[in-house]
Amino acid sequence: MPVTPPPPASDDLLAALLAASPPRRVPPALQNAAHRQSRSTVFTVLGLLFLAFGLFGGWLIFPWGIGRDWQLNDGPTAHATGKVTYASATGLTVGASRSRPGNPVYAYYFSFIPAGGAETSGVSYTTGLRPWEGTNVDIEYFAADPAVARVAGSRNSQRTWSGLFPMAVFAVLGLINVGSGWWLRRNARRLLESGALGEALVQSVERIGSKGMYKITLLMTAAGHDGPLVVMRGLPAIIGFFTERLASKQPVFVLFDPAKPKRAIFPETLI
Repeated sequence: MPVTPPPPASDDLLAALLAASPPRRVPPALQNAAHRQSRSTVFTVLGLLFLAFGLFGGWLIFPWGIGRDWQLNDGPTAHATGKVTYASATGLTVGASRSRPGNPVYAYYFSFIPAGGAETSGVSYTTGLRPWEGTNVDIEYFAADPAVARVAGSRNSQRTWSGLFPMAVFAVLGLINVGSGWWLRRNARRLLESGALGEALVQSVERIGSKGMYKITLLMTAAGHDGPLVVMRGLPAIIGFFTERLASKQPVFVLFDPAKPKRAIFPETLI
């Protein structure tokens, strides 16, 4: 069954909203318009893509053997002499940059006999140093579970923590983008539902820099909350609305948080 979109925001919907007492029932059309003003859908989608890329990339390159390394670092551990049975390059490098190639990561398989146990085998990894097959090596193993082992000085993961940093940056930027968008939309919805109704006179509309942002200065006339209100806006339609009200000296309606009057929304800009 097709979903019927809400009717567009109109003067009648706005008049009914402003005439109602808090908490108001906000028509979907006005709520959607407020959401679009709060944060562009494009930015939200980009934030989700950044977050997904960072999480998926982090999962792909996560050093999954780090848990065994932590076990060995915490101990208690024992040592035995073992032998490298096979060694090969993994195809990965660590520490690469534009000016120099990275150091290759090698995997080497080993076997050893722990104290009082049977022959045990494993694999560990090192960067920049290739061991030779048949070489005797010092094996460090977890005393309570000899299957948790590594050649002394090596690690149990092909990758290191350093590779996670770029993925973490993507994930954090995406999370900040998505989280801030959610907060802005939630704040806009709360103001429409429960904000105090007041009026303000536009004092000035000033362009800031070259990125299309404008500083709009208003004078609040709400009882108990009179004073200046400064907001930043960039959408051409909203700038046109405030410019027209500045020229006509006609006040604008404001829905604001009485505890934080600078947190405000201008409902007439939603239609």
